[in-house]
Amino acid sequence: MYWLTFSHYQVIQLVNIVLVAICSWLIFVLLRRIVSRTAGLIGGLIFFFIPSNYVYSCLMGAEYFQLTAFLLALLGLYRLITSDHGRFWRAALGLIVCLLLVNFYRPNGVVILMAIGLWLVFRIGGNQAGWRKRLLMVALIAGPVLLVDQQSTNLDKLAYGIPIADRSVETAYTLATGWNRNSSGMYNYDLVNRIEEINRSDRPVAQKFTTMQDYLTDNFHKNFSTTLHRGELLTFLHTKLKILVNGNFGFNFFFVENQAQLNRYHVNRDQWRSPVTAFTTAFQLVLFTVLLGTSLVGLLMAWSRYRDNRVQNGFLLMNLLLDGLVLSSLLVEVQPRYQIIWYVPMALLAGAGIAYACAAWSLYRPHVLKWAGLPEF
Repeated sequence: MYWLTFSHYQVIQLVNIVLVAICSWLIFVLLRRIVSRTAGLIGGLIFFFIPSNYVYSCLMGAEYFQLTAFLLALLGLYRLITSDHGRFWRAALGLIVCLLLVNFYRPNGVVILMAIGLWLVFRIGGNQAGWRKRLLMVALIAGPVLLVDQQSTNLDKLAYGIPIADRSVETAYTLATGWNRNSSGMYNYDLVNRIEEINRSDRPVAQKFTTMQDYLTDNFHKNFSTTLHRGELLTFLHTKLKILVNGNFGFNFFFVENQAQLNRYHVNRDQWRSPVTAFTTAFQLVLFTVLLGTSLVGLLMAWSRYRDNRVQNGFLLMNLLLDGLVLSSLLVEVQPRYQIIWYVPMALLAGAGIAYACAAWSLYRPHVLKWAGLPEF
């Protein structure tokens, strides 16, 4: 991202703001095709106005490139399912490219690929021939993505011309950091300093990478075994989840990156901490409550009354994506800003759920009011 924007702060800010608007529009387009125009409007607005998302979009993060690729992948999946034979291969190629772009920033592409694969297999509708076609589609998409993902280290070596550790070292580092008890699964300076010591040593490059992997693997096994032996697995995962769902990350990054300007105007960061924390926590709580409540109503409406396979499959895919991204996040390094990618399935679910909840209210309002003894309004 920084290469594309010439490492210019204002340009990066402008690009991020534009990408957030594009993501909101893509959510609108996706929900309009799956559910309704109303659902698209609600989902797009929810995504755009999530407080931390809104503030963080004005800063230096590169997450919105990933979110844009994520939403384009979902639109590619929709076209893959609904297109004729002539457009099938273009849609498949677009989906594969977008999944690879998602994976270039953080390794969420494999999780999204797994969710899409499960959805292609278990979505509603189809016969025996349909099952064979589904498995073929999964193999068609997963094969190139996993192949490029496994060869990404060799591609990086070829592109940059420098020694780069194999993917196994990266995986070992992610797990060792994610299960480090001292840092509760967050970035660990002692771990990184030890890796830097190994990297600066006079050993041959191959031996450095082997030593790194052995150290990281031993560190992961030690922390994981200790957590299991003490019966603290659920407590540790709960602590990581609390770190992940912290809604203050956008404001925290804003205060850090603009500290000089805030000092110039005599803005005390500590005075803003309590009201900002209260506001973001309340918004996150309301959003999760609305998400769960309206998703349940929407799911019941889609299954019981409308029986629309397109909508039912849409809810299935959104839930698979959200569950997969949340659960996989607990296994690796955690930071509050990593929750940004959750906002895509959350906004999709909330938009669709609220739209169906409004439809349910319009349908059953006379009966509810009559039962409650209230006049029509």
